[in-house]
Amino acid sequence: MRMILRVFLVLGVVFGLCGCSLMPVEPVPDRTPLPIPEDARPSPITFSRLKIEIPRGTETAALSPRDFGLRCRGPYGKISRREILKQIDNAELYDSFHKALEAQGYDLTGNPALLFDLDDDYARTRYKIGASLIDFKMDLCLRTSLLFNVNQGFLGEASVKIRWSVYDALRRYTVMDLETEGYARQRLPNVEGAGLLLDMAFEAASHNLGADPEFHALVVEGKRPVKSLIDLPYSDPDLEDGPMILPSRPLYEGDIHPRLDQVRKIAVMIETGYGHGSGFFISPDYILTNAHVAGFADQVRVLTAGRKRKVIARVVRRHRLRDVALIRLEEPLKTPPEIARLRPEIPNVGDDVYVVGAPLWSKDMQDTVTKGIVSAYRPASRRDPLSYIQADADTHPGNSGGPMMDGAGNVIGIAVAGMTDGTGKSASGLNLFIPISEALSVMDIELE
Repeated sequence: MRMILRVFLVLGVVFGLCGCSLMPVEPVPDRTPLPIPEDARPSPITFSRLKIEIPRGTETAALSPRDFGLRCRGPYGKISRREILKQIDNAELYDSFHKALEAQGYDLTGNPALLFDLDDDYARTRYKIGASLIDFKMDLCLRTSLLFNVNQGFLGEASVKIRWSVYDALRRYTVMDLETEGYARQRLPNVEGAGLLLDMAFEAASHNLGADPEFHALVVEGKRPVKSLIDLPYSDPDLEDGPMILPSRPLYEGDIHPRLDQVRKIAVMIETGYGHGSGFFISPDYILTNAHVAGFADQVRVLTAGRKRKVIARVVRRHRLRDVALIRLEEPLKTPPEIARLRPEIPNVGDDVYVVGAPLWSKDMQDTVTKGIVSAYRPASRRDPLSYIQADADTHPGNSGGPMMDGAGNVIGIAVAGMTDGTGKSASGLNLFIPISEALSVMDIELE
């Protein structure tokens, strides 16, 4: 009798353990898609690629006795992260993304179903969607037949968490980051069951991206999230009570040449972890530059004119669309720097202009001055909501963020871009500058 009880006890423990999933997966509901009006014209989007951001050693999957071990073959246990990641096929994910978003009415480019003119279709792309796999869980059963113990394939369930980055192909910066989850269950065994589960869970996460109100507003309605325009990475107490007020400084008059050595000292070189750009002082401790020069850094290094001082500065404000950033020195300079005098008016075509910057070819070329004329003023339009001053003064990589001055030495613009010839080489004389009035406006800076 005792022997029988012991057998039943052992069997109870075994079946209790066997009925448990070794990697529990929480179901994630699909969001209800948001309607896309028939007369709407969503911006064309495409899936770029998947990046894996799951640390080594993370337990993500297991082979479990999901049916009390009756038809799920062992050995049971955890499956290495590497083995599961081998099942990821970017081409399949691309297809899954397209199916999920097209089903909701979005306009996708590079459709895998197209046999011809793929390049032309890609050329329509406004937003490229990148995905980072930041978490996944998978519980599998290797099903076998009862009669002959034949391998029938895998079934089970899986969930993924995806961080999406939405990249504006025209503005060339990331306008949105958000996360969604997806869940899938494979009820029938399949020899590619693990890969299918990943694809289905990714498709569910893609579906939830399309149903996200913020994503829908951007792609369908053209509403950009405020956080993608103005970024405040550091709380600056001097900027919390309203706009920053710059003291009134009289503008220079006459010819710049007698004071050229003086006014070019407003410019600085700004170093980050991946390169350098330029900027200029608008007060003893505040500097204007491009947002793309500061990048996503919270701190940068500033080298004053002549490389006399190297100081650390904090990025206190960024406007990514207008490509302007405001940075502040962490410690004041012992010798006050030369301060720019700002002229908000748009210059006339043909006016002389001078540009100061630090070409990327060598840091020793800091404080380089080039001269040209205003070639045109490019106002905002339906095609491009940003306005630019166009000039033929030579600029190079590294000049970005540097000051453009008028013929007297007053700052009228910020270097932001140079045209290329289609092969990536600079097209000399075709350069764009942000009007200083717009830079001040987006940074909430006013002149007394």
